[in-house]
Amino acid sequence: MKRKILWLGLSWLIAAALVLSSCGPAETGEQEEEEEEEEEEEEEIVKETGEPQYGGTINVFHRVANTEPQSADQTSGVSGTNDWSAFYTEWLLLGDIDGKGPRGTNEYSFVPQEYIPEEFLAGWLAESYEVPDPKTILFHIRPGVMWTGREGVMEAREFTAEDAAYSLNRYWNSNAGGTRVPFLEEIYAEGDTCVVKMTKFHADWPYLIAFGWCCGQYPQEVVEAGADEWRNAVGTGPFILDEYVKGSHMLYQKNPNYWRTTTIDGKEYEIPFVDALRCPIIPDVSTQVAALRTGKIDYQWRVNLKYEDTLAQTSPELKKVKFLTSVMSFVSLKCTPDSIFSDRELRRAMFIGTDIATVMEAMWMEGEVHGFPINPETPGVYVPLDELPATAAELYDYNPEKARQMIVDAGYPDGFKIELVTGTTQDSQDLSALVAGMWEEIGVDVTLIPMEAAALTSISYSHDYKHGIITGRTTTNPVRTLQAIGLPGQIWNRSVYENDHYVDLWEKAAQDPVVSTRNATLKELGLFFLEEAAYIPFGNYYSLCYYWPWVKNYYGEIECGYANIAPLVAEMWIDQDLKAEMGFK
Repeated sequence: MKRKILWLGLSWLIAAALVLSSCGPAETGEQEEEEEEEEEEEEEIVKETGEPQYGGTINVFHRVANTEPQSADQTSGVSGTNDWSAFYTEWLLLGDIDGKGPRGTNEYSFVPQEYIPEEFLAGWLAESYEVPDPKTILFHIRPGVMWTGREGVMEAREFTAEDAAYSLNRYWNSNAGGTRVPFLEEIYAEGDTCVVKMTKFHADWPYLIAFGWCCGQYPQEVVEAGADEWRNAVGTGPFILDEYVKGSHMLYQKNPNYWRTTTIDGKEYEIPFVDALRCPIIPDVSTQVAALRTGKIDYQWRVNLKYEDTLAQTSPELKKVKFLTSVMSFVSLKCTPDSIFSDRELRRAMFIGTDIATVMEAMWMEGEVHGFPINPETPGVYVPLDELPATAAELYDYNPEKARQMIVDAGYPDGFKIELVTGTTQDSQDLSALVAGMWEEIGVDVTLIPMEAAALTSISYSHDYKHGIITGRTTTNPVRTLQAIGLPGQIWNRSVYENDHYVDLWEKAAQDPVVSTRNATLKELGLFFLEEAAYIPFGNYYSLCYYWPWVKNYYGEIECGYANIAPLVAEMWIDQDLKAEMGFK
């Protein structure tokens, strides 16, 4: 029996519930009819039946394939390295896509980016793990997994607990990992187990050392040969890096000795199904969309919502998944004692005087206006807009008259002037102009200071700006997000916010090994920080994942680790006959 999975975003359901709750009987009936029509138009993803096909090349455009790959070494901390190396590098743990995802029990969608709750993780290079006490993690290494080897670098050999300990120690002592894992005390191998000792329990340990950013596994031989060089790449993953052609593509061949299998209709299959994976490098967005439209890209991880109508007209056969992103833009209001925004009421006035819904529609077309500091895709921690306390909910109730009066009451009857640092891209300029225009209505005279990307990044990290800066970035990981944006000394704390109560709550959550009580503390902390208004967030926007009908065995998952789609691609196959029938080679 075929199993149908209809993909409706959690946030969309929340929004629909809000609309229904505000409607009268007649209006509700009309709304239900409209929703039924919308549901009929939603993409249906049907679970595959029948015999998978081996062979062919799959063309995948992933998260950072608009930029040239940089270092092959994840511990370099270079942005995007995970995306390119994840096809051959593996982690100790990753998302349980076969067991608890849509192709299994469907307990978790694997749509939220960059974070997976611990209960939905699976053993990967570590066959299993345990936490026998709050200061110890034991990774039991999977037997029989092989490093692929590479001529001139190393012979193929088995992955061991010593390899895991070596990789984690190297990550711990790198620029990428060092500041992120101060809770580590000792890492060593003991038989077939990698033992991690901590000075204290840290709730975010799975992300920080087992499945997250920059903690993939590297053999010592590759490090000695030069881990930053693509030509030295060796891993245990489903693919083997074959070539990197600058300005053109990365090409990977299947790993013929890959350890994983997948089960379809009760039958076990070796993976990957495809012979090769090609990741084109295309900087220009219009060229990306053209490549997708003409079938030169089989699967594209993210496409801006503004191309949805055009692609529907030119390529109606394309399949899509709409998903809520973890990334958002926001204004950081500098909270240092010498700044005007050390005054909490002024910060709240700025928030109330910003029409978040209008900004969302103008800049990103569709999204959830409330997703800060906790992402809507974070179960157990996120509080929906209609459940916020009144003092938090009023921040989203755009009211320029009230905001103007709050500014007057704070001692500025004639308003005040500020400087706002922003980027030089067209989107940055449009966003900053839109916000500055809203603030002008409440008596705030804004001088925009545009900066090129490198300078903007530098000043955002150094916090060397006077009043405020427009940047962005959050994650669905509540512990990590609340640490980064609110703790003193964090480079991502762009508001330079400091509050002892905040620190106490975060420490309480981070050191709590019990998920339920930890989430309760994180929920309390998120609400507290929202009301502090150190940031003015513009909400989470929707994006699209596209794939052609000939791409089989895909069920709408977006990630199964930090920026990691490799396990998903390894289970996809290409229906060559269907592709030919549709007129594509």
